[in-house]
Amino acid sequence: MSLKDSFVIGISQSGRAADANEVLARGRADGAVTLAITNNADSLMASTAEYHLNCSAGPEVSVAATKTFVTQLYLSALLVAEWSRNSELKKALRAVPGVLEKTYKLEDVIGQAARRYCFATDGFILGRGFAYPIAMEFALKTQETCYVRTRGYATSDFYHGPIAMISDNTPTFLFAVEENLYEDAEKMAEKLHEKGADVFAFTTSTNLLTKVNDGVLLPGKNGVEALFAAVAAMQIFACKLSLAKGLNPDAPRGLSKVTITK
Repeated sequence: MSLKDSFVIGISQSGRAADANEVLARGRADGAVTLAITNNADSLMASTAEYHLNCSAGPEVSVAATKTFVTQLYLSALLVAEWSRNSELKKALRAVPGVLEKTYKLEDVIGQAARRYCFATDGFILGRGFAYPIAMEFALKTQETCYVRTRGYATSDFYHGPIAMISDNTPTFLFAVEENLYEDAEKMAEKLHEKGADVFAFTTSTNLLTKVNDGVLLPGKNGVEALFAAVAAMQIFACKLSLAKGLNPDAPRGLSKVTITK
Protein backbone atom coordinates (compact mmCIF):
# COMPACT_ATOMS: atom_id res chain seq x y z
CA MET A 1 0.00 0.00 0.00
CA SER A 2 1.41 3.35 -1.02
CA LEU A 3 1.12 6.18 1.49
CA LYS A 4 1.77 8.87 -1.09
CA ASP A 5 -0.52 11.90 -0.72
CA SER A 6 -1.37 10.80 2.83
CA PHE A 7 -0.88 12.56 6.16
CA VAL A 8 0.76 10.06 8.52
CA ILE A 9 0.77 10.87 12.25
CA GLY A 10 2.67 8.94 14.90
CA ILE A 11 1.86 9.46 18.58
CA SER A 12 4.12 8.03 21.27
CA GLN A 13 5.08 9.22 24.75
CA SER A 14 8.64 7.98 24.45
CA GLY A 15 8.94 8.17 20.66
CA ARG A 16 10.28 4.62 20.69
CA ALA A 17 7.24 2.70 19.44
CA ALA A 18 8.80 0.54 16.74
CA ASP A 19 5.55 -0.21 14.92
CA ALA A 20 4.56 3.46 14.65
CA ASN A 21 8.09 4.44 13.62
CA GLU A 22 8.01 1.86 10.84
CA VAL A 23 4.80 3.32 9.42
CA LEU A 24 6.18 6.86 9.65
CA ALA A 25 9.37 5.82 7.84
CA ARG A 26 7.32 4.08 5.15
CA GLY A 27 5.13 7.14 4.78
CA ARG A 28 8.06 9.51 4.44
CA ALA A 29 9.72 7.21 1.90
CA ASP A 30 6.48 7.23 -0.12
CA GLY A 31 6.32 11.03 -0.09
CA ALA A 32 3.63 11.43 2.57
CA VAL A 33 3.52 14.36 4.99
CA THR A 34 4.63 12.88 8.33
CA LEU A 35 4.15 14.22 11.85
CA ALA A 36 5.29 12.90 15.22
CA ILE A 37 3.73 13.87 18.55
CA THR A 38 6.01 12.79 21.39
CA ASN A 39 7.32 13.86 24.76
CA ASN A 40 10.92 13.39 23.65
CA ALA A 41 12.44 15.75 21.11
CA ASP A 42 15.51 13.52 20.80
CA SER A 43 13.54 10.33 20.08
CA LEU A 44 13.68 8.19 16.97
CA MET A 45 10.10 9.13 16.11
CA ALA A 46 10.86 12.85 16.30
CA SER A 47 13.67 12.42 13.79
CA THR A 48 11.81 9.93 11.59
CA ALA A 49 8.93 12.29 10.88
CA GLU A 50 9.25 15.44 8.82
CA TYR A 51 7.50 17.48 11.51
CA HIS A 52 7.45 17.07 15.29
CA LEU A 53 5.18 18.44 18.01
CA ASN A 54 6.74 18.17 21.47
CA CYS A 55 4.42 17.65 24.45
CA SER A 56 7.02 19.39 26.67
CA ALA A 57 5.40 17.75 29.68
CA GLY A 58 8.63 16.84 31.46
CA PRO A 59 9.61 13.27 32.33
CA GLU A 60 6.62 10.91 32.56
CA VAL A 61 7.74 8.95 35.64
CA SER A 62 4.55 6.98 36.21
CA VAL A 63 4.14 3.82 34.14
CA ALA A 64 0.49 4.73 33.59
CA ALA A 65 0.89 7.81 31.40
CA THR A 66 -1.28 10.74 32.47
CA LYS A 67 0.14 14.16 31.67
CA THR A 68 1.41 13.02 28.28
CA PHE A 69 -2.05 11.68 27.44
CA VAL A 70 -3.49 15.12 28.20
CA THR A 71 -0.85 16.96 26.19
CA GLN A 72 -1.05 14.56 23.23
CA LEU A 73 -4.81 15.05 23.17
CA TYR A 74 -4.38 18.83 23.37
CA LEU A 75 -1.82 18.98 20.57
CA SER A 76 -4.01 16.75 18.38
CA ALA A 77 -7.00 19.02 18.96
CA LEU A 78 -4.91 22.12 18.33
CA LEU A 79 -3.70 20.63 15.06
CA VAL A 80 -7.30 20.02 13.99
CA ALA A 81 -8.28 23.57 14.98
CA GLU A 82 -5.46 25.12 12.97
CA TRP A 83 -5.94 22.84 9.98
CA SER A 84 -9.69 23.47 9.79
CA ARG A 85 -9.36 27.15 10.77
CA ASN A 86 -11.98 26.53 13.44
CA SER A 87 -12.04 29.65 15.60
CA GLU A 88 -14.58 28.18 18.06
CA LEU A 89 -12.37 25.16 18.71
CA LYS A 90 -9.35 27.42 19.18
CA LYS A 91 -11.29 29.49 21.71
CA ALA A 92 -12.37 26.37 23.61
CA LEU A 93 -8.79 25.07 23.69
CA ARG A 94 -7.52 28.36 25.11
CA ALA A 95 -9.85 27.80 28.06
CA VAL A 96 -8.60 24.27 28.77
CA PRO A 97 -5.78 25.17 31.22
CA GLY A 98 -8.27 26.97 33.46
CA VAL A 99 -10.73 24.07 33.22
CA LEU A 100 -8.02 21.61 34.23
CA GLU A 101 -7.09 23.77 37.20
CA LYS A 102 -10.72 23.74 38.37
CA THR A 103 -10.89 19.97 37.93
CA TYR A 104 -7.75 19.37 40.00
CA LYS A 105 -9.40 21.30 42.84
CA LEU A 106 -12.03 18.52 42.90
CA GLU A 107 -9.38 16.00 43.97
CA ASP A 108 -10.81 15.42 47.47
CA VAL A 109 -14.37 15.04 46.17
CA ILE A 110 -13.30 12.59 43.49
CA GLY A 111 -11.10 10.71 45.95
CA GLN A 112 -13.97 10.26 48.38
CA ALA A 113 -16.16 8.94 45.56
CA ALA A 114 -13.44 6.56 44.38
CA ARG A 115 -13.14 4.94 47.80
CA ARG A 116 -16.74 3.75 47.45
CA TYR A 117 -15.54 1.35 44.76
CA CYS A 118 -12.82 -0.48 46.71
CA PHE A 119 -15.01 -3.57 46.37
CA ALA A 120 -14.90 -3.47 42.58
CA THR A 121 -13.19 -6.31 40.72
CA ASP A 122 -14.90 -5.67 37.40
CA GLY A 123 -17.16 -3.11 35.78
CA PHE A 124 -18.19 -1.26 32.66
CA ILE A 125 -17.37 2.20 31.35
CA LEU A 126 -19.59 3.94 28.81
CA GLY A 127 -19.24 7.05 26.71
CA ARG A 128 -20.40 8.47 23.42
CA GLY A 129 -19.12 11.17 21.09
CA PHE A 130 -16.07 12.91 22.52
CA ALA A 131 -16.45 10.80 25.66
CA TYR A 132 -16.09 7.41 23.98
CA PRO A 133 -12.26 7.42 23.73
CA ILE A 134 -12.10 8.80 27.27
CA ALA A 135 -14.21 5.87 28.47
CA MET A 136 -11.73 3.52 26.79
CA GLU A 137 -8.80 5.31 28.42
CA PHE A 138 -10.47 5.15 31.84
CA ALA A 139 -10.95 1.41 31.36
CA LEU A 140 -7.23 1.09 30.64
CA LYS A 141 -6.26 3.20 33.65
CA THR A 142 -8.39 1.18 36.07
CA GLN A 143 -7.04 -2.05 34.60
CA GLU A 144 -3.42 -0.88 34.91
CA THR A 145 -3.48 0.81 38.28
CA CYS A 146 -6.37 -0.82 40.16
CA TYR A 147 -6.39 -4.34 38.66
CA VAL A 148 -10.11 -4.01 38.00
CA ARG A 149 -11.41 -5.92 34.98
CA THR A 150 -13.23 -3.00 33.40
CA ARG A 151 -14.42 -2.86 29.81
CA GLY A 152 -15.18 0.25 27.81
CA TYR A 153 -18.07 0.52 25.34
CA ALA A 154 -19.81 3.14 23.28
CA THR A 155 -23.03 3.91 25.14
CA SER A 156 -25.08 3.20 22.02
CA ASP A 157 -23.39 -0.18 21.46
CA PHE A 158 -23.92 -1.32 25.04
CA TYR A 159 -27.61 -1.93 24.37
CA HIS A 160 -26.74 -4.55 21.74
CA GLY A 161 -25.74 -7.47 23.94
CA PRO A 162 -23.21 -6.32 26.58
CA ILE A 163 -25.93 -4.87 28.83
CA ALA A 164 -26.95 -8.48 29.58
CA MET A 165 -23.85 -8.72 31.81
CA ILE A 166 -25.23 -6.12 34.24
CA SER A 167 -26.45 -7.51 37.56
CA ASP A 168 -26.98 -6.18 41.08
CA ASN A 169 -24.37 -3.60 42.13
CA THR A 170 -22.27 -3.91 38.97
CA PRO A 171 -20.05 -0.80 38.92
CA THR A 172 -20.86 1.15 35.76
CA PHE A 173 -19.28 4.49 34.90
CA LEU A 174 -21.00 6.82 32.48
CA PHE A 175 -19.34 9.76 30.71
CA ALA A 176 -21.57 12.52 29.30
CA VAL A 177 -19.90 15.79 28.31
CA GLU A 178 -21.88 16.99 25.28
CA GLU A 179 -25.27 18.61 25.69
CA ASN A 180 -26.77 16.89 22.64
CA LEU A 181 -25.98 13.50 24.23
CA TYR A 182 -27.35 14.17 27.73
CA GLU A 183 -30.72 12.58 26.97
CA ASP A 184 -29.02 9.48 25.62
CA ALA A 185 -26.97 9.18 28.82
CA GLU A 186 -30.04 9.67 31.01
CA LYS A 187 -31.88 6.86 29.22
CA MET A 188 -28.91 4.59 29.72
CA ALA A 189 -28.70 5.48 33.42
CA GLU A 190 -32.37 4.58 33.85
CA LYS A 191 -31.87 1.29 32.02
CA LEU A 192 -28.86 0.43 34.16
CA HIS A 193 -30.81 1.17 37.34
CA GLU A 194 -33.55 -1.18 36.21
CA LYS A 195 -30.93 -3.91 36.12
CA GLY A 196 -29.53 -3.01 39.53
CA ALA A 197 -26.23 -1.43 38.47
CA ASP A 198 -24.28 0.98 40.67
CA VAL A 199 -23.95 3.95 38.30
CA PHE A 200 -21.37 6.72 38.57
CA ALA A 201 -21.35 9.67 36.15
CA PHE A 202 -18.63 12.02 34.98
CA THR A 203 -20.72 14.79 33.47
CA THR A 204 -21.55 18.44 33.04
CA SER A 205 -25.28 17.65 33.33
CA THR A 206 -26.86 18.37 36.70
CA ASN A 207 -29.96 16.46 35.61
CA LEU A 208 -28.01 13.29 34.87
CA LEU A 209 -26.53 13.40 38.37
CA THR A 210 -30.05 13.04 39.79
CA LYS A 211 -30.42 9.73 37.94
CA VAL A 212 -27.25 7.98 39.13
CA ASN A 213 -25.90 6.63 42.43
CA ASP A 214 -22.99 9.04 42.51
CA GLY A 215 -20.95 11.24 40.24
CA VAL A 216 -18.87 14.34 39.75
CA LEU A 217 -20.08 17.57 38.16
CA LEU A 218 -17.36 18.63 35.75
CA PRO A 219 -16.43 22.21 34.85
CA GLY A 220 -16.60 23.24 31.21
CA LYS A 221 -18.88 25.44 29.11
CA ASN A 222 -18.84 23.16 26.06
CA GLY A 223 -17.97 19.63 24.98
CA VAL A 224 -14.31 20.40 24.31
CA GLU A 225 -13.67 21.97 27.71
CA ALA A 226 -15.66 19.22 29.44
CA LEU A 227 -13.72 16.56 27.55
CA PHE A 228 -10.45 17.67 29.13
CA ALA A 229 -12.14 17.98 32.54
CA ALA A 230 -13.31 14.38 32.16
CA VAL A 231 -9.77 13.25 31.35
CA ALA A 232 -8.35 14.84 34.49
CA ALA A 233 -11.22 13.61 36.65
CA MET A 234 -10.96 10.00 35.53
CA GLN A 235 -7.18 10.04 36.05
CA ILE A 236 -7.64 11.33 39.60
CA PHE A 237 -10.34 8.71 40.20
CA ALA A 238 -8.09 5.84 39.03
CA CYS A 239 -5.20 7.11 41.15
CA LYS A 240 -7.32 7.46 44.29
CA LEU A 241 -8.97 4.07 43.79
CA SER A 242 -5.56 2.44 43.39
CA LEU A 243 -4.33 4.03 46.60
CA ALA A 244 -7.52 3.04 48.44
CA LYS A 245 -6.86 -0.57 47.39
CA GLY A 246 -3.37 -0.33 48.89
CA LEU A 247 -1.64 -0.36 45.49
CA ASN A 248 1.04 1.80 43.88
CA PRO A 249 -0.53 3.55 40.86
CA ASP A 250 2.89 4.67 39.60
CA ALA A 251 4.33 1.15 39.35
CA PRO A 252 1.72 -1.44 38.28
CA ARG A 253 2.86 -5.04 38.48
CA GLY A 254 4.31 -6.60 35.35
CA LEU A 255 4.47 -3.33 33.37
CA SER A 256 7.40 -1.25 32.18
CA LYS A 257 7.54 2.43 31.27
CA VAL A 258 8.43 1.82 27.63
CA THR A 259 6.95 -1.06 25.66
CA ILE A 260 8.60 -1.75 22.32
CA THR A 261 5.99 -3.19 19.94
CA LYS A 262 6.79 -4.41 16.46
